[in-house]
Amino acid sequence: MGYYSKFSLDVGKHNKDLPMYKAYISAEAGYHSCFNQEVKWYMFTDDMKKISSENKEVLFELTVIGEDVGDFNRYYFLDGKMQVAKGKIVYEEFCKEKLV
Repeated sequence: MGYYSKFSLDVGKHNKDLPMYKAYISAEAGYHSCFNQEVKWYMFTDDMKKISSENKEVLFELTVIGEDVGDFNRYYFLDGKMQVAKGKIVYEEFCKEKLV
């Protein structure tokens, strides 16, 4: 069965090349497309570290939403290294003026 996650990719100032990067990354991961659909891409951190080390000038921003409630994170990859930013749910403070 496995665990499904949905992946979305941003490449910042290299956005004009986004379709090319998506195709390249999907092929490296062994998928026709591993973006904007639920897939079982268990080795995504290893794959993205490798890909980012081959594309040193590109900051890859990978948002991952898992099938469990609260499982959402953003991963940044640059020059073969990774940073994980845990997702947070934030609620507005109460405001009496917004009552309807």
